[in-house]
Amino acid sequence: HPSTKKYFRQEHLLPDIFPRESYEAWRARGQREEERAIERVKEILKGLESVPLQDEVERELDRILLQAENVLLQK
Repeated sequence: HPSTKKYFRQEHLLPDIFPRESYEAWRARGQREEERAIERVKEILKGLESVPLQDEVERELDRILLQAENVLLQK
């Protein structure tokens, strides 16, 4: 369809973690996909702003963690 051809380059996903390359190029690069994914996550996290939790949310999380620890210690 003509619209597919027109918008293909704009809409098509070109992955950066799992690039489409030959096996030889992949082996020559020497970096595993897991390593590339971890690097990408670190890049994303650097750009994020930390938003403090509300006190009630923090208390509820503490309660849940304490309850989970108690359950685990009982086993």
